[in-house]
This record gives sequence, C-alpha cells and structure tokens, in this order.
Amino acid sequence: MYVCLCNAISDSMVEDAIEGGARAEEAVYGHHGCEEVCGRCKPMMRAMIAERCGEHLLIPVEHGPERPEPPLSLDAPRWYPAAAE
Repeated sequence: MYVCLCNAISDSMVEDAIEGGARAEEAVYGHHGCEEVCGRCKPMMRAMIAERCGEHLLIPVEHGPERPEPPLSLDAPRWYPAAAE
C-alpha cells in the first residue's frame, strides 16, 4: 500500500525507514532521499512511527488561520461621554 503517492513511498518503505531509526516523517523522507510534497501522508507516517516504536507521540492538529475575537454584541451597553451642558 502506498503511504505517500507524491514520492511513491509504500508502507514497507516507511517501516524500513523506522527500522533505520526514523522517528519523524521528515526522517522517513530523508531515508528515501526525497522531501515532503503535499503533506497528506504525514498523519499516516506519524501513526506508523508511533505504533511501531511503541511511543505515544503527540500528533499536532492542523489549524486554520487564527480566529479573530468575536465582535461585541450590538445589545451590549455603550458608554458615551456626558453631553456638555
């Protein structure tokens, strides 16, 4: 089964890289003389590394852009300076 279509890396190739000491997806790419292209294979590689190494790795969640603070409610009370008399 292919894990990385961009670089034609199969599951057995990932296992070979892990056996060779790879503990991160970048090391798997390096083991096979290639680099990340689209990144869709990274979660599978991380899971394979964690399973094979018996480690509980923290797998980061991909986030979108930072979310801005929500706007204030239009019903919120507003402060206006007292009118000059």
